Amino acid sequence: MNRSRATRRWSCAALLAVVVSGVPGVPGVAAPAPWPADVVARFDGLPVQAYGRVQPLRALARVRLLQASGRESVEVPDDARFGSLAGTRLGPTAWLLDVLLRPALANSYPVFVVDDARALELAGIGDVQRGRRARYAFDELWPGVARIEAAAASAARGGGGERLGRQLARLRDALRDHARLAGGLLLDGAAETGDGLAFVPPEVPGAAADWSDRSELASSRGDELARRVRERLAAVAAAQDEPTALRVAVAALVDTLRDAVPDPGLVASVDLELRLLRVAPFERAAWAFAVALLALLGGALGRRACWPGRAAALATGVGLMLLAWGIAVRSVLRGRPPVTTLYESVLLVTTGCVAAGAWLASRARRRGPPGAARLTLALSAGLGAVGALLAGRYESFLGTDTLAPLQAVLDADLWLSVHVTTVALGYVAGLFAGALGAVFVVLDALGRLRGDEVRRARARWLGAAIGGTLLVALALTTVGTILGGLWAQDAWGRFWGWDPKENGALAIVLWQLIAVHARSAGLCRERGIAVLAVLGNVVIAFAWWGVNLMGVGLHSYGFATGAADLLVAFCASQLALAVVAWVTALRDEAPGARQSTPSNPSP
Repeated sequence: MNRSRATRRWSCAALLAVVVSGVPGVPGVAAPAPWPADVVARFDGLPVQAYGRVQPLRALARVRLLQASGRESVEVPDDARFGSLAGTRLGPTAWLLDVLLRPALANSYPVFVVDDARALELAGIGDVQRGRRARYAFDELWPGVARIEAAAASAARGGGGERLGRQLARLRDALRDHARLAGGLLLDGAAETGDGLAFVPPEVPGAAADWSDRSELASSRGDELARRVRERLAAVAAAQDEPTALRVAVAALVDTLRDAVPDPGLVASVDLELRLLRVAPFERAAWAFAVALLALLGGALGRRACWPGRAAALATGVGLMLLAWGIAVRSVLRGRPPVTTLYESVLLVTTGCVAAGAWLASRARRRGPPGAARLTLALSAGLGAVGALLAGRYESFLGTDTLAPLQAVLDADLWLSVHVTTVALGYVAGLFAGALGAVFVVLDALGRLRGDEVRRARARWLGAAIGGTLLVALALTTVGTILGGLWAQDAWGRFWGWDPKENGALAIVLWQLIAVHARSAGLCRERGIAVLAVLGNVVIAFAWWGVNLMGVGLHSYGFATGAADLLVAFCASQLALAVVAWVTALRDEAPGARQSTPSNPSP
């Protein structure tokens, strides 16, 4: 009964929003033009309260669009009913402005991504065939939202596949959030919608209270600020078809709301986050690393010259600075070290691997064998590109605010700073050693580490680099694990409890101890330490991500649902490299091979 009543209420709300805003493509109603760029820029910096914090409107728009569509833009169909908007691409703020001020138009955009045909059947539109990851409009999916919600609840109780249940829950949340935002800046909009945007600061300056949305502004706020905001909202709604008047009205609205923020530090934080969003350092870093790889590839295929290496070093340095700047800004915004979520740990580990590769390349340029510097620089840029792309992909998959407040278990500045950061740096050293091991295995299989003295020197240099990096990784991981036990003693009253995350950390320490001991005792040489480092990647991956997939234990706050496929693929690739090394060793031990390659590094 309650669900059907709620469905009727939302349906009436959507209908009222259509009546208020007009429908594109209907005779007698002109299709709206794109928002002026300066209007979008002013709305970008509008402070709003969402996900437990104050943030710029652009940040909220980006998260909501990622949640619904899995990407940061909306492609408007090339259809005459959209007028001058047809065939254009809308950014997150322009799209959210349509949701807030022109809901009927926004409801017709194909935004909501659907992967599984069963979700369409549950929504009542199973006869539509648009291919995998097709996108649908709110108007197409909303009539079936009650069935989607029921199916999501059933999947959560074990009545469906995990992947389908996860998609249904995300689609349900995206549709509900869209409905709550629709008409959020229209004073005469439907009463049941538009309450999803808290954009009016509290009435009493300095009060730690929730911000007000449109419905509260119209019903329960009678202060002077509320009166002025209502006047400016009315001016914005009336000036939508007049660009000059719209610019004036939007400037007055945004300035009024920014000036009313009780804490000036919040406005500074909003502006800093807006700068972070506009610079997009992690996306730009991925492009910088791609340029570095292309420069090194061009140098390898063309004439021998110094400029490709210098260009690659410059591009890698730019990418590293972008990563470091982005992480530093995120740390300032959160007031915490950049290791509070799995997403942030990916960024930190990526930055650490790039920095380690750049440092090793600089040493190889002075003391290493020929070609070692470019090889290490290529590895550094490759790790940077892969890590930056992986972080972006994971953020799109999450579709949530990655700057949201911490869970209580992580809200401990000292322990968070020393324990988690040390463990993350241990991951950096261990994974970088594994990457060097992977390079060794591939070059060894191609015969590039055998033969003349230069190739043998390259093999010895790689083996020494792997061994030294593993030694650093062992020290960092051991110290980090001990610090974690001290934190557990302080937070949970026991030093060690055989929690899955604790077991993972212990597994890393033991594996790296085995590798370092085998190398120092002469039980393995270059190829052997390379294989041990590669297999160490599997141990680190399971400790870092695998135990979080279980969703059990005291560390289940880091739950990483949906990453199992990627984790399995990565571990399979590392095992495949180990098999390649084994096959290479068998080939070298074959009759006749030993005499032709007497200096081949043995396991």
